[in-house]
Amino acid sequence: MKNSTIFHKDCSQHSFTVSTSSLITILSLSGVCGIAAIFLNIFVILVICHKPALRSMTNYWIVSLAVADLLIATLGVPVWCLKLLQKAHFIEENVHNLFTVIVVLTLSASSLNLLALSYDRYVGVTAPFQYQSRLTPRKCGKIIAVIWTSSLLVSLISLKNNCGISAQGHFALFMGIFGIPFVFISYFYMRIFKEANRQKRLIKVQETRSNQYQPCFLKEYKAVMTVAMVTGSFALCWLPGLIDSAIHLSAPKFWADTQLWLGTTTLACFSSVLNPILYSVRIKAFRSTLPITTIFPKVNRNSVSIVSHTV
Repeated sequence: MKNSTIFHKDCSQHSFTVSTSSLITILSLSGVCGIAAIFLNIFVILVICHKPALRSMTNYWIVSLAVADLLIATLGVPVWCLKLLQKAHFIEENVHNLFTVIVVLTLSASSLNLLALSYDRYVGVTAPFQYQSRLTPRKCGKIIAVIWTSSLLVSLISLKNNCGISAQGHFALFMGIFGIPFVFISYFYMRIFKEANRQKRLIKVQETRSNQYQPCFLKEYKAVMTVAMVTGSFALCWLPGLIDSAIHLSAPKFWADTQLWLGTTTLACFSSVLNPILYSVRIKAFRSTLPITTIFPKVNRNSVSIVSHTV
């Protein structure tokens, strides 16, 4: 079996050998993933922008998240493929630096957008009648601007210090762009599900009475489950690669599994494909624009709405 040499750069150059068949498989999967992600995320952005029923605060975050996924597909995946195929050192260094910027930018932006989405659902469930005063379009726009500005700054800082940063510095960066946001996300979901259990008990007690809060709560709770699925898929796709990188940086001499590195990095690319698929499966307004609705009409009845608080 023929082997190909690729480079895994962590400030100093390290070459690893991988079978040609494995390399072709990873390149093929990455290419298909990138192409699918481009079309699917453009679809998500266009549907939200052109459907008045979808112009809500919640979906502003989804558009911002779709932009991050689109960046992974249009920039991250091609650079990743080039990184796998590179042979010359000068190409390897430049490609690695570009790949670092793209990964940190998109990972940071995605984590912060998911944090904003979680807070959005937290307010929607725990304080639905205060939602529009807490999250106005103006505030939402400012938060999105802060998310992308801070993500860009972090990515540029990581590039500047790429060859001088210690293992502790890489761990701090990992915690800053992934760990800390998910601590807050976990807190919001803990509060959301606590409120959900309280409301379920309230609904059982008052099931024979009129309760104007119940329909609002049920709609918000369905939206929460959609956002939770998106957040969960993101964590499942990115966490293995981040753990692998953290271990490798802490003990590079004892942890240099090339196949695992290739697999976990490729898995991270699938996050940009899964998100729009989840939107289309879970959100009724998205599915109504797809030809699949006419083929599988029963599936449409099982989808949920996330168009609350329409602007």
